[in-house]
Amino acid sequence: MRILLVGGTGLVGSAIHARLSTEGHECVLVSRHPDAAPDTQHVTLDVARTTDASKWKGILAGVDAVINAAGALQGQDMQGVHVAGSAALYTACESAGVRRVILFSAIGIDRDAPTDFSRTKREGEAALMACDLDWVVLRAFRGGGPARLWGQRTTARSGITTGSTGHARHGSYSTGISR
Repeated sequence: MRILLVGGTGLVGSAIHARLSTEGHECVLVSRHPDAAPDTQHVTLDVARTTDASKWKGILAGVDAVINAAGALQGQDMQGVHVAGSAALYTACESAGVRRVILFSAIGIDRDAPTDFSRTKREGEAALMACDLDWVVLRAFRGGGPARLWGQRTTARSGITTGSTGHARHGSYSTGISR
């Protein structure tokens, strides 16, 4: 399977890339850091500045599925990365017929005391959920060391949390996209 991995050189994205590659999937990484991905298929792109769906069109050519692991933190353009750029990507997926999309979000974004991070992550989830795509939102955070993610899965296209929380090896989430 050919997978576009947005945020593919980051903490979560690089772990997903490692797992998918060992399983024989072809990954095209998208990030601002080409030097972090030697010997890979890489598209240098700033998600926050790619808010026009037409800019994603060529990047999606031949792609079977998308994993969006891009994220921004304090002092970075959270609105651009989590909402505007990601929404453009999802619109482009609809146009290109790329139906499978997994979004890595964050646990705790549904709490009553929202931060800019939580607000933009929620808005990014809503942008994906509004699309006519086969999507899954995984709310994860790094815990228990670099090889583990804790997660909460939001079911595909329903927006209802399943309650399946717990920890998983970093590669466990990556197997779902290839099924």
